[in-house]
Amino acid sequence: MNGVYDRIRQLRIANGLTLEELARAVGYKGRSMMSQVELGKVDLSLSKAAAIAQALHTTPKELLFPSNDVSTLDT
Repeated sequence: MNGVYDRIRQLRIANGLTLEELARAVGYKGRSMMSQVELGKVDLSLSKAAAIAQALHTTPKELLFPSNDVSTLDT
């Protein structure tokens, strides 16, 4: 597992969002940048991590330092 990047993808899927929908929710112009994030090719700023967490209905702390497996979360 690639840490936060894999977690973003898992939470996006668990929330039923496409790359495009999540990208727009966090202020990216298209899905390409969000795809790069999920692949771990882009370092996230704290403000962008917070925006992603909000869009995925979690906290920045839970996104960056998960206490639960995504499969056990109620979404």
